[in-house]
Amino acid sequence: MPLEEVLGADAPRLVDDLATAPDWPSRFQRLDRELAGPLAADHVPAPEVVRSWERIVAARGRVRVGDLAAEVGWSRRHLTARVREQLGLSPKRMARLARFDHATTLLSRPGGLGFADVAAATGYYDQAHFTNDVRELSGLSPTQLQARRLPEGGGVFDLTGT
Repeated sequence: MPLEEVLGADAPRLVDDLATAPDWPSRFQRLDRELAGPLAADHVPAPEVVRSWERIVAARGRVRVGDLAAEVGWSRRHLTARVREQLGLSPKRMARLARFDHATTLLSRPGGLGFADVAAATGYYDQAHFTNDVRELSGLSPTQLQARRLPEGGGVFDLTGT
């Protein structure tokens, strides 16, 4: 999915900001601000949307959208529309990013798991599926991403808000 579909006309500005940031922590802070933008407005997401977000984070992305919808008493279509409207991404996309974040956390541990084990531990169908997601979401191969060594114990995103 092109970045413009997710962030709209501001996507090129974000890419420039990230490219010119002095280091990875600065890039991640900038990205956090951009992704939190819809939450920074003067609105509070519906309790069902908040509950869905909390479940996605708690499950590290390993939750089905249909199950989320059933939990909050909405149809899958209604949940998807409300989450996208109030948080800026679909629940499926958020789950994908949460799963990727968990995978990057595992990859950042020194002497950690191999790629096949990370794929299995984070719910990817197989290592090829994991590799494709890493390439699509980071622009790097798993080997390149691991070589860049993210800060130990931390994924790409701070999903907990801490």
